[in-house]
Amino acid sequence: RNTALSSGSLDQFRTDKVSSSYDPAKATGKWYEVLFADPAQVGASCQVFMNEYNSSDATFEQQISVRYGKIPFSQTYIFERDPSGEKGVYTKYLQGAKVLLQLP
Repeated sequence: RNTALSSGSLDQFRTDKVSSSYDPAKATGKWYEVLFADPAQVGASCQVFMNEYNSSDATFEQQISVRYGKIPFSQTYIFERDPSGEKGVYTKYLQGAKVLLQLP
């Protein structure tokens, strides 16, 4: 049983540092993934994440680009701040598909 989902809150899994001093604006910019453990990324290369933080509504837009062999693939995720206002807790969904699937 997934405790986070059954309790409805992920804030209990944050470190003390995130709880006290998390600054989402520091995640803005271009990031490269150098190591991953994700079955969906088997065969992927050149994983690049472009994060843009919107301070007016505390959301992130994250553009993900990878290559599967010679085939490029990209998606954009939106991270909305949890209604509790807790630092470092977001709901994530694929841009344009919020009604289909949201991940805590």
